[in-house]
Parts: sequence; C-alpha cells; structure tokens
Amino acid sequence: MNRKGWKILAVMAALLFETSNLWAVPNVLLTEYYQNDIRAMAMGQAYGPLARGEGALYYNPAGLVQYDMDIKIEGSMLMGGDWVFVQDLLAAQTGGPATVLNFQTKWANKSPQGMYQYAFNGVANMAKFHWGIGAGVVDNHISQYTFSATQITPSETAVETRFASLGFDMLEGRLLVGMTYKPIRFSKGSAPATNFGGTLPPLTYTTDVTSSLDVGMIYRMEMMSALRGQWSLTMLNAGGVNLTNNASTVPQTMNFGFSFQPKFSAAEMLISAEMEDVLAQSFRYDPITLTNHKRSPFLKSHVGMELGFWRTTTGNHILNLRGGLNRGQPTYGWELNLWSTIRLGYVFYGDNQGWDKNPIVTKNTYAFAAMGLGF
Repeated sequence: MNRKGWKILAVMAALLFETSNLWAVPNVLLTEYYQNDIRAMAMGQAYGPLARGEGALYYNPAGLVQYDMDIKIEGSMLMGGDWVFVQDLLAAQTGGPATVLNFQTKWANKSPQGMYQYAFNGVANMAKFHWGIGAGVVDNHISQYTFSATQITPSETAVETRFASLGFDMLEGRLLVGMTYKPIRFSKGSAPATNFGGTLPPLTYTTDVTSSLDVGMIYRMEMMSALRGQWSLTMLNAGGVNLTNNASTVPQTMNFGFSFQPKFSAAEMLISAEMEDVLAQSFRYDPITLTNHKRSPFLKSHVGMELGFWRTTTGNHILNLRGGLNRGQPTYGWELNLWSTIRLGYVFYGDNQGWDKNPIVTKNTYAFAAMGLGF
C-alpha cells in the first residue's frame, strides 16, 4: 500500500475509535431517517458489507468501489406505514359510535406511523482508477400519532440529508475504504394533545441545520473456492452531532458486519449479518422517567438473505427475493428490476425502537418505485 493509502487509513482509525461524550440529552438515531434502501430494509438492515451504488451513500461509502455500472443516476420514492391503522382510521371516520369506540380502544397507548421519502442520487465507479464517487439527497418525512385513552397527539419529523461520498480500492479489490460528508436539515413538528373528535391543531416546527461524517471499510476474502466473504466496519456520524434547537444529540455508532455468497444453482444467494453500535455509544431515551437505556446485542443485531434470479449484463437481477431479522423483528420483500431502468418493490418492515424491558415494536409495509439511467 502506498503512503497516501496509509494516511487515509490512519485518519479513519482515529475517527473510528474516537469516543462520544454526548450522553446528557436524548439521542436521535439519524440513520432511521435516511437508511431506507429497499434492498437493505427487506434484508433486516444487514447491509454494511453489501452496500453498493446509491445504498453505499447511506450505509457504507466503501461500497462505491464495488458497484457494477460505471455511472448511474436515479430518482426514487418510498411510501408506507401501518396500513392496519389507516384502514381502522377510515372505518372510524365513516362508522358509528361503536366503531369509533373500538378504534379508540384498539389504538390506546400506541403510536402508529406513516412515512414518505423522496431520493435522488448519482454514483460513478471509476474502477480503472481504483476509486468511486457519489452524491445525492434524501428527503424523509415520518408522521406519528400517539394515542392515550381519550386523546391523540400528532407529530412529524422531517429530515433532509445530502451526501457527498468518495470510495477507494486500496489492495486490488481486497480492501475498500470510503467516507461520506452529510449536510443535514432536521425538523421536528409537534402539537398539543386533542380530544377524540376534535380538530387537530397545526404543527409547530423546530429546526436544526448541521453536518456529519461517515467512514467505512470493506475487506474481501476467499474462504473456500465456492465461498466469497466480505467484512465491513463503519463509523456513522463520527464524533456525534448536536441538535441544539431540538435539545438532542446524534451519537456516533460503529457497526461491524460480515457477508458471504454461497454457491446456489437456482439463483444467486447472499447472506449477511451486522451488529450496530458495537461500542455501545447510543441509547434509547424514556421521556416519562427521563432516563437513558442501552440495548442488548440482540436488539442491535441484523441478519438478512437475498436470492437474485436472472442476472443482467449490468450485474443486477430481474427478480430479487429477500428476508431478514431487524432487531429481532421479521422483514421481507421483493424487487423487480426492469431493463435496468425501472425498479419496483415491496417491503414488510418490522422494527423494535425500544429497549429490552420496554419493547416498542412497529410493523410497517412500504411500496417503492424508482427510475434511473445507467451507462
């Protein structure tokens, strides 16, 4: 490795092992507002070792160097949420008093969500020169309704994240490294609780504008003639970020993952696993007791599998079937890749946003559509 390569690795190592002291105020796990790649979600978010293309911008910038196309530009939309809640809400709006009472009883002390996201990305793999670049923007909006026995409290979090990424091939395809700079606009809207049947008031927003840095690496190895593996190490939001106006912090988190590709005659198979926050630098905040809670390794683990059928000349597959476990909750989905230009997909996405003694399980479904150009 040349001197420049060693300098890059030294900078990454310093960032990876820097400790965060942002523990006095609630955490915001920023990744939940931009790590919404259709492939990663269906695979339980075990995506650090596999990240490529636009997914490398969100999960691991080292993956820019393992992309199959030279240049790709794509726009996409992801939309979904708790469809059971939506159906119950529509029924309550058109039903009688008994239907409304059933709705209130069913959703009391729960917080269903709805989400829509727009993204526009461009990536380029300069394989001949051993580097790749990428840039993009993700505009994510999550609406949430928190119910008590008699009241409803609406809220919304809107996060616009921009990405500028570089990836480098350090050892002829065996060691990949990268970094991403992210300007962030974080807005949180809230309103007072309203009795059932009343008109919901408009939301009042508090906004922070900041930035953060991600660094990552992927190490490839041949374990056996029929088995290829990849290790990954990523540091997201290195050093932590203050959200002063929202009285919160974004903690740095280090993730460690591994993937392998066994031979499978009927399709191309990938299996991946990743552990988030291996240094235990993030926590879940309880607004009732004003206490912080760490999570067990089980609630920070992610595993996933993908089967790809009918590989195209661009390295994609026409049909992809995926499944996984995200923090102990099931995920699965499919994706169609038509002419390497149009992508359509569906995801069932389970998550546990609480901690061991207070699980907060969400089960949402999402539809995805994207149109791009690769050459």
